[in-house]
Amino acid sequence: MEENNLAKFVGPPYTSVWRIGNLQDPLAFAPHQYSSWAGRFDDPQRSYRTLYCTEGEATALREVLAPFRPGLIESSLVKFNQVVKIPRKSLREKIIIPARIEVSSGSLVDVADIGLYDELGSEVYGTLEEYGIRSLDLYSIVHNRHLSRIIGRMLYEKGAAGLAYPSIYASGLCFALFEGRARLISVGSAKSLEEAVNARPDLLEILRPSISAQHYNIYQLNHIDLLLYSHLQSQPELLRTLDWRIFEKLLADILETFGYTVDLTRPTKDGGIDIIAFGKPEPWGEHRYLIQAKRWSNRVGVEPVRELMFLHNELKATRSCLATTSTFTKGAWELSEGYRWQLELRDYDGIREWIEKAIRLKRRAKLVESK
Repeated sequence: MEENNLAKFVGPPYTSVWRIGNLQDPLAFAPHQYSSWAGRFDDPQRSYRTLYCTEGEATALREVLAPFRPGLIESSLVKFNQVVKIPRKSLREKIIIPARIEVSSGSLVDVADIGLYDELGSEVYGTLEEYGIRSLDLYSIVHNRHLSRIIGRMLYEKGAAGLAYPSIYASGLCFALFEGRARLISVGSAKSLEEAVNARPDLLEILRPSISAQHYNIYQLNHIDLLLYSHLQSQPELLRTLDWRIFEKLLADILETFGYTVDLTRPTKDGGIDIIAFGKPEPWGEHRYLIQAKRWSNRVGVEPVRELMFLHNELKATRSCLATTSTFTKGAWELSEGYRWQLELRDYDGIREWIEKAIRLKRRAKLVESK
């Protein structure tokens, strides 16, 4: 496989990042004798070193604070009726510094690109089978360190200079840079990690248990941001736990990201239209797209399909979509076939595809803004 066919590149060599490192030389690769080789994308064969950084200061701080979450020390968030305590020595021995990535060979590869999984899935089949993983995806790469190191090594051998992957603690990207192909160049002044943490007490929110469906409900998210997208990408099962109104807001935000003008209707549970999206694709002019959201645990049957088609005709829409966090019955799919030019069904897997596409568009827009 040629290097330039690996995956979509995440940005130019001058991508600005933040690095938390040792006082003496924070931007350098760790000396071989001091390397733990325990990083997410460290070389399992220990022939090259890996340097980690993030695209934002907040992401860097959240990543470095993550080891102090409950279960590893005796404390947690006030939200969980406990108190945060961080060993100050750990903070005083590190500094945080802005930098830019300089690539000398190869390119940065986005491990969130779904095309990558098809390319590499067959090559790691044995490892997937060993860990009981049905298919290669972002969740398995980010959460299984053994698998992530194998993937990192494979991409290194295919010419990658480094990898970009979403933080599971923040909305930003993380980067793993491979020795000899990419490095960091300072672009600003460093400050102590202790100073940075003291200046951002809100970042202590990261000191929470590893995210699960029940913990996500505790937070009762009431706004849509890249952090939510990041968690839904790495742990898609959380989609099924969202509050029904947040699910509607998520769909509205996805459509806005796709370029639609969106009208999110008043919150009701009467089975009416939840979102009206307006688009103007050339050369046919403006069209109206109706979306009905079903944040259900049970399968959606034929009746909601009939109801939506009635509203579609009544409101003279161009196209309509029935979106659910569940699945559809066979009868619903068969009925929708008769309206395939007017009606689209989006089940759990279909919404995941939308989320992946929206994330790529948001990251691309963010990179353009940062230039």
